[in-house]
Amino acid sequence: MQGSTLLEELLSRGLITEDQSLVVKTESNRSQCDVESTLLGSGFIDVELLNSIKIAGTGLQPVLLGNLLADAAALDLIDLATALRYGVFPIYLDQESSILQVAIASPHDVLVQDAINSLLHGQCTVHYCFASATDIAKAIESHYELELSIHGIVRELGGQGDKADSRTTSAHLPEDLQHPIVRLTNAIIIDAFRQRASDIHFEPEQGFFRIRYRVDGVLRVSRTIHCSHWPATATRLKVMAGLNIAETRDAQDGAFNLAIGATTIDVRISVFPTLHGENIVLRLLDPATARLELGQLGFTGSTLGKVQQALIRPQGMTLLVGPTGCGKTTTLYALLNHLADESVNVMTLEDPVEYQLPLVRQCAVNSSTKLTFASGIRSILRQDPDIILVGEIRDAETAELSIRAAMTGHHVLATMHTTSVLGVYRRLTELGIEPALVYESVSGVVSQRLVRLLCRHCRDAVPSATSNSGTCHFCHGCGYLGRTAIAETLVLTPRIHALLEQHGSGQVMLGELYRLGHISLQQVAQELVAAGLTDQTELDRVVGNLHDPGTSRQLPVNDCPHVASIYPPSGDFENQPVNRGVVR
Repeated sequence: MQGSTLLEELLSRGLITEDQSLVVKTESNRSQCDVESTLLGSGFIDVELLNSIKIAGTGLQPVLLGNLLADAAALDLIDLATALRYGVFPIYLDQESSILQVAIASPHDVLVQDAINSLLHGQCTVHYCFASATDIAKAIESHYELELSIHGIVRELGGQGDKADSRTTSAHLPEDLQHPIVRLTNAIIIDAFRQRASDIHFEPEQGFFRIRYRVDGVLRVSRTIHCSHWPATATRLKVMAGLNIAETRDAQDGAFNLAIGATTIDVRISVFPTLHGENIVLRLLDPATARLELGQLGFTGSTLGKVQQALIRPQGMTLLVGPTGCGKTTTLYALLNHLADESVNVMTLEDPVEYQLPLVRQCAVNSSTKLTFASGIRSILRQDPDIILVGEIRDAETAELSIRAAMTGHHVLATMHTTSVLGVYRRLTELGIEPALVYESVSGVVSQRLVRLLCRHCRDAVPSATSNSGTCHFCHGCGYLGRTAIAETLVLTPRIHALLEQHGSGQVMLGELYRLGHISLQQVAQELVAAGLTDQTELDRVVGNLHDPGTSRQLPVNDCPHVASIYPPSGDFENQPVNRGVVR
């Protein structure tokens, strides 16, 4: 937007007066400064309002570049001269979708956008966002001429980098970015995010430290670096989280936020002292995960219907069960998104609060203040709640209070560590809950797991994902890309209530359920194998090859809506998105 046009827009909106407009024009001509700088310097308008005026009608989202992690792959696509000439800054390159995010200071200038598109020669699709010219200039100065690739920084740390070829040449750059350890940690986090990692493990050994990423639930080694660089790396990670860098003999936990492209991720850090130094694990939390709807979880049509059937009840308890890392937290947030609106009071007790949700009063349990799940439930019941989320039922007191809340007009959502839907009833009775109270209060149980999908880019090139899929850069040679949830659900109907009272939760009861049409985890997973979406090796890893009465009754793949919800029946995998949601 030209200076004169900007002043006219501000005048038409009544944001500045005629006198102020004349002052800005006069001062801009006298000082040879642009109208925007003069406006801001005069104090007639603040930067937030100015930016909102500039992007009005463009559909562009504003982005803050101050705490941005620079992406070497993006910077390589737009050179320094081009960035300076057009006032743009390449933020992040999504290599899977070939989308380049670029910050632009002149959102109305189509000539700039055409020039950038021509420069890239169709290598990728450009998605523009808005940043002020000042922020873009600072970002260009801070990140260009720096070595930002992991390999280059590691060589630089080892003293093997070619000084003539290194991009680290500007002495006027910010001091923190000049240090290779800072750039190394930034580059590792970006690399892990790009590979859809949920966790980054920094593991010191006697002569080196190992970096591993957890991708789709499985750890794999990314880098091995000499141990002499570990103290500085550990210190940098602790500084980012505001932890005590002088404390090396005790465990510490913290958190911080980082901007990667247009996405701001939450990072949880855990530091634990070991024999060869502090072991550090970062958990990367993408806020998009908390916005998932029930229909996006990948549940079968029958499972989704049973979950919704349990949720419409005004009172009772809905339980999610499964081992750590099976996606219970993600599913819980999807349930809350489904239930929360202005007509109900939703309150949670979590350990910890991983994502902030609208219309939900969230609280983290805290042992130092004696706020436990049990004491928290007592307090929440005095807050007039309609829906209560209990992060985990771990002990008899929490179980008793949750059951009591479910029986007194509240809908309770909670998780438990059991392996099956029937295991819930056995576990609750072991905690001292009378069987009759369990049957009366529990509305439904969901037992779920996460299964890796075969890489849709190389799945046809190899007979099985267990064989090496070669140089596929989408799955990094492991043969799998993305995960989906599989689940079995039990809704407590009067018929099932009677069967539980008669048979308990043993094998006889399981057989009765299958005769009623219950579908097991093994069956759902076998349907994915039959459809070619995963393989038997992954099925055995996740749900095991345990025999149960349900596995002998296979359902036709065409009767499984779950399969169609992951990949289309035509097998046109190339244009199907993979959910990178970080799940626990």
